[in-house]
Amino acid sequence: KVESTGIGLAVSKQLIEAMGGRMGLDTQPGKGSTSWIEFDQVNTDAINPTPVSADAVSAKPDSKSNYNILYIEDNPANLRLVNQLINTRDNITLLGSPTPEEGLEIASTRLPEIILLDINLPRMSGHEVLKRLKENNDTRDIPVIAISANVSLDDIKQALDEGFDEYLTKPIDVPAFFRIIDTYLAQKFTNYSAIK
Repeated sequence: KVESTGIGLAVSKQLIEAMGGRMGLDTQPGKGSTSWIEFDQVNTDAINPTPVSADAVSAKPDSKSNYNILYIEDNPANLRLVNQLINTRDNITLLGSPTPEEGLEIASTRLPEIILLDINLPRMSGHEVLKRLKENNDTRDIPVIAISANVSLDDIKQALDEGFDEYLTKPIDVPAFFRIIDTYLAQKFTNYSAIK
């Protein structure tokens, strides 16, 4: 009984194209319409990691090592998406946490190689979570990457000034996501090898 304005398809089309996909609509008068989307299949092994910060290394992480990445995110859909991305890598396990409190506990007990952190979390913002991670001797050196829908330059600058190592915006740019992950994992492996 309520007519739509059609804005949903327009917004969806912009989001899909922002992620490198295509969207279209096939209509047959009197029969109906079908909307469709297409994405290119991504071969993540072919993505060449490049440095994302001045001190980052440009190498692939050691394929024989196993890595843990913690993602603190209260939106189940975002957790599922990142889990699907991480599942394309055999040697990386995603530790998901829907609450900041649980995320801090996992970080201090499991000591992941990387922490992905949403900014807008219930009861405690990502900024406060970062502060607590940096105050803990066990977690202060773990790279923390913000993943947020806040895309203003002021938000990004504030996060980087506070100590986030990188800032990814939603929707996630998949090649950039893997470049950043690979760079920090490779850096971790290089530092470990140097100590060894």
